[in-house]
Amino acid sequence: MNLNFKKNKSLVQEKKLNELGIYISRDNYDLSIKKLKELCILNPFKTQIFIHLFVEAWSAKLNQMIKEKNLVVVGIRIRSLYMLVMNHKSFNLLVQNYFNNIDSEKVINLLEHINQTIHLAMQSQFFYMSSSFDESEKTAILLFKKIKKLLKSKLHSNDAWLLIRKALKNIKDKKKARLILEQFLQDVKK
Repeated sequence: MNLNFKKNKSLVQEKKLNELGIYISRDNYDLSIKKLKELCILNPFKTQIFIHLFVEAWSAKLNQMIKEKNLVVVGIRIRSLYMLVMNHKSFNLLVQNYFNNIDSEKVINLLEHINQTIHLAMQSQFFYMSSSFDESEKTAILLFKKIKKLLKSKLHSNDAWLLIRKALKNIKDKKKARLILEQFLQDVKK
């Protein structure tokens, strides 16, 4: 009986993984997220593996879309993924590829506030990964100004705290990062 349950669970998991791959290959982000959640509920002990596979697959798909110059859709997807990923090698390479292929100023001017803020966070990371530490820090400081507005929004306050954490990682001098954070927290209290 127990062997049949494990076999059925394994078959269901395999089916869901295949469906996840199909949704990603068809650029269906919403259904792929839904399938990822189903996989994680089905087998919670493999959640990290599923998320890793999900990010790997989307990174490959988005890199292909960059080659095809489908940059508007890539921007939408990459900003969504950015809010799910703390550190992932393939995703970091995707961020670099994306910023090497866009006019960042043009893109940011087309976005509304939350997406502008996410874009700046990715741009700060891009500069940091490219060893442009001064640019990374300048962008992170600009990002903190945008984040203040997010904190006032009940809808985006959790996103704001995640973006703060990401921004601090892109400031090379950790003492300076701490001072920036302390000043930011004082300003937010006002």
